[in-house]
Amino acid sequence: MLSREHRMTKCDFDLLEGFKKKVFPSANFSIKVYRSDFSPSRFAVVLSSKTIKKAVERNKKKRQIRNIILKNKSLFQDGFTVVIYPKKTIKERDFVSMEKELDNLFKKSDILKC
Repeated sequence: MLSREHRMTKCDFDLLEGFKKKVFPSANFSIKVYRSDFSPSRFAVVLSSKTIKKAVERNKKKRQIRNIILKNKSLFQDGFTVVIYPKKTIKERDFVSMEKELDNLFKKSDILKC
């Protein structure tokens, strides 16, 4: 589980309105990266019931995505807020393919240190 300092709260979403964002889409994800004043970087996974109907499956995918973030936590630069929106095609994906795709998106968005 992500520590509290790396998680976004509901109030944080309202604060993001004034910041510029960049959107990075892929086949299974769309991530929005905001340059913000938060140190360390914060993350949120938004997976609606329209995307995956069953709560058990939805929570499993959220846990898997958070686990990918947790594995790469030391590689992220400070000062970013990242919101991850999985698409409907995420249901058929396994953990390894999700991890590869998110790693590519993180590299593409330049939020990694190296």
